[in-house]
Amino acid sequence: MVLPTTLSCGVRTFLDVGRTRRRDRLADSPRPQYTGKEIAADPAQLICALITAGGKVAAMTVIRTITLDANNPYELGKFWEAVLGWPMDPEGAPGDGEVLLQAPEGVPDLLLIEVPEPKTAKSRMHLDLQPEISRDEELTRVLELGAKVIEDHRKADGAGWVWCADPEGNAFCVLRSAAERAKQEAAS
Repeated sequence: MVLPTTLSCGVRTFLDVGRTRRRDRLADSPRPQYTGKEIAADPAQLICALITAGGKVAAMTVIRTITLDANNPYELGKFWEAVLGWPMDPEGAPGDGEVLLQAPEGVPDLLLIEVPEPKTAKSRMHLDLQPEISRDEELTRVLELGAKVIEDHRKADGAGWVWCADPEGNAFCVLRSAAERAKQEAAS
């Protein structure tokens, strides 16, 4: 049986539980056994547990790197390094044609590649950022780092997001934090 799911990093994948029981595939692993309730409770948690325990996850493809065009990869890399807290590859230097930000394990890296032309049209893809702090605190922080607000989609009830652009115009949205989402869901 194949179960579709989305990992916490946003990658759409499929859990292939085949005809054997997960318990059988995990038998040689020193990690805890799973009962199957995890699928209903949190599919991403189960997939991550299966991956680390040597289980098999069928995916059509894996996103290894998210690439952004940039006129100045190093300077834009400094912005994203400050926003995400991901370290820039130590070999990156001003004037380099590409700069890599190293993401945490299991999350695609961010690669900035130099292009001669400026951004001229709306991107068809963007990043959604879910901060640890409140959405409004994160918005203040990214604006201080050089982002600009494009459209504000915040609602009176606390839902919504803010569409922003980085210093070179690449789109991203600042969402509510997990704590803000949970608080609103509990109040509903």
